[in-house]
Amino acid sequence: MKSLLRVPLSTGFLVEVVEPGSPAEQVKLQGGDLEMTIAGTDFLLGGDIITAMNSQQFDQSENVATALQGLKVGDEVSLKLFREGNTLEVKYKLSERPLLPGDMPGQSVAEPVSSRQVRRNTSFHF
Repeated sequence: MKSLLRVPLSTGFLVEVVEPGSPAEQVKLQGGDLEMTIAGTDFLLGGDIITAMNSQQFDQSENVATALQGLKVGDEVSLKLFREGNTLEVKYKLSERPLLPGDMPGQSVAEPVSSRQVRRNTSFHF
């Protein structure tokens, strides 16, 4: 995408959608809000770009798999992010991923931001 758009983007893993209640939302990752179709593929641009995880740079696609390999629930994770021209670091303990809408057969994986209504669950369960 960086070479196609010919704009100064950070190389990394683009965050397009952050599901409500997900671990990504809990650490305040930001998804995109600009819908764009490039060469027949739809993208949501404007979200965070994860450039490194636990010091493993995401400058090649193989590095993403290497960084994810061996992670388990409870591990400390450090993400380096590019957001709106700034570099940020987020540290958190890897929690178990909850069941999300796209996980169930027959449910959509992602919807355009403009057509999605986000409901927040304000009740707490102990």
